[in-house]
Amino acid sequence: MVTSMKSTVFLALAVVLGGVPLACAIGHPLPGASNQGSAMPSAAASTPVAQGSSPTTPAPTVEPAAASPSPIGVADHVTVTEETVRFVRDKGDALGRREAIVKYPKISGVADPALQEKVQAAIGLQQAFGKSVEEMRAEFQDYAWLNELGYTVNYNQNSILDITYSGWGTGAYPSGFERYLAVNLKTGTVIYAHHLFKTEALGQVARLVDQAMQAEIQKKMAEVKQAYGEEIDLKIYAAHQFRVKDLNHFTITDRGILFHYEFGFPHVLKAAEPQDSYLLSYEQLKPYIRPNGVLTAMLPNLSP
Repeated sequence: MVTSMKSTVFLALAVVLGGVPLACAIGHPLPGASNQGSAMPSAAASTPVAQGSSPTTPAPTVEPAAASPSPIGVADHVTVTEETVRFVRDKGDALGRREAIVKYPKISGVADPALQEKVQAAIGLQQAFGKSVEEMRAEFQDYAWLNELGYTVNYNQNSILDITYSGWGTGAYPSGFERYLAVNLKTGTVIYAHHLFKTEALGQVARLVDQAMQAEIQKKMAEVKQAYGEEIDLKIYAAHQFRVKDLNHFTITDRGILFHYEFGFPHVLKAAEPQDSYLLSYEQLKPYIRPNGVLTAMLPNLSP
C-alpha cells in the first residue's frame, strides 16, 4: 500500500545510483519499454533527471491470455520471511554516515524448488532495482547515499504475491523511493497490466484511472490557489494525464487495484503535488478483467 515514504519530507526531484539518475522510483515498467524508476537511487541529488533513464533489465516473460494448467507444487500463498543486511563503510561520508540497512523478502513454502526459485527471483532486489545485494554493497562503499530499504507485503493469496519496496536516502535533500512488484505464484513470472486486463480494454482502464487523477488534480489546484495565490503557476498541472503506459505502476489489494502515478514535481514544489495513488474496485474493473487471468479468483462470477 502507499507508505509514509510518499510524504513530502522524504521526496526529492533527483537522486542517482551508480551515475544513473532517478526521480522517486515507481515500478512495473511496460515490457519492452523504458524501465522507468527501476534503479536504486544513489549519489548527488542535484543531477538533472530524465525519465526512463534507469538501467535496462531483461524483458519479463509474457504469459498467455488463458491460464495454463497449474504445475506440481503451485502454492495459493507463500511464506515470506525477512532478510536483513547492513552495509558499512570504513569511513563516514561528509555527513558522517557509515551504515545503511537493507531488508528484502525471502520466499518459502513452494513444493517445487524450481518454481520457488523463480518466485524468489521475480520479487528480488535484482528484479526490483537491477542490482544484487553485493552490487548494492559495493556501490555503498563508493557513495553512501542510501539510509534504509525495506518492503511491505500487500497481498499474498489466490496465487498472487504483491510487495512494495520502499526506502530513503540523503543527498542534496532527503528523498524517498518506491518500487512495486507482483508475481504469479503459478508460474513464477512478474505480473504486468496486460496479465490483469483484456488487451483491448487497457485504454478504457487508463481513462478510468485518469478520471480519478484529474479529480485529485482539481482538488489540489484549488487548495494551492487558496494557500499561495499567484506564487505557484497552476500550469504545472496541465501536462499530467494517466495513460496506458502508466498502468504497470500498481498494487494488488483485496479491495481492488491501486494505481500509482509519478508527478515528479521539483523539491520546492512537492507540497503542491496531488494525491498520486488511485484505488479502483474489482466491481469497477470487472468488465475489463482478462478472463482466466490472474485476477479471476477475485471475481468468482466473472464469465470466461
